[in-house]
Amino acid sequence: MKVITITYQKAEIELSIQELEIFSNALTEDQNALTEFEFETRLGVSYRQASGFLESLIKEIGQSAQSFMNISCSLYEITLLNNLLNEVCFGITLHDFETKVGMPKEQVKQVLDSINQVMNQMESIREDRKILAMPSQSDFIQSEKKCCLEADGYLVTFYFKKLVSIKNSVGIFIVLNFASTDFIQFVISSVPKTISFEDLGNFIKELDKYTALTEQDIKGSAIPFQIFKSSLFQVQVIERGVTSNSEEYLNLNFMLSSAQARGNIMQPFIGVQGAVALTNLRTFILSMREVLIDLSK
Repeated sequence: MKVITITYQKAEIELSIQELEIFSNALTEDQNALTEFEFETRLGVSYRQASGFLESLIKEIGQSAQSFMNISCSLYEITLLNNLLNEVCFGITLHDFETKVGMPKEQVKQVLDSINQVMNQMESIREDRKILAMPSQSDFIQSEKKCCLEADGYLVTFYFKKLVSIKNSVGIFIVLNFASTDFIQFVISSVPKTISFEDLGNFIKELDKYTALTEQDIKGSAIPFQIFKSSLFQVQVIERGVTSNSEEYLNLNFMLSSAQARGNIMQPFIGVQGAVALTNLRTFILSMREVLIDLSK
């Protein structure tokens, strides 16, 4: 037996005619030694299912007229092959092993060991994918780790999810709600992605730093003033002013990535612009810091 490739979905292995016959003989001996209930319980499938799978392989290799054959097996099928050999080697009592199975027991154990390694590796890859896979949108919303930036005409909600397997990063999902002049609500959301604690910390630090600037400090600054830019979202200051009620505000342009850029083409963003009261902005900054501290523990 030779292993070609292993993924979480399939394992491609090379088997000889003799090795396929060993599996077929093991199936026969397992069926003879076990009751129908025992067979299905210990091997995980019925005899009919196991027999159908092996017959299809034997037929395929017979039609190819070759001594070896590459077969692609799911984890379910690899587990079946593992269980067939495991039973004849360690489960059932089998006299005249080599005569009935077609190969000395020690050699069959070597094949079993190879199959077992493939099975374990596929299971390990699957577990790693479960840990590393970015949570779904519903996972973020249910996590209750969120911060809201409320502006005049739109609301940006940052949802966060702690990723145990990825150090120094956090999962992020952003939802942008805004209303048209006809009071029709529009919603744009990002795809769940990872972002480093450092980048988020810099975003909050730059936003906080700008709110602390005086009018004298701001004079001569480029407009729009770039607060933060990443492949996921951008924030720019368009204007700073005071309302008729003497409330300070920043006119922010918030842009959310709408698609993956191709080649060297500039990445497309969808943006919305509106005034954010400094009181709302400071509340947002504070909540972001609290969430980041909690997630980084």
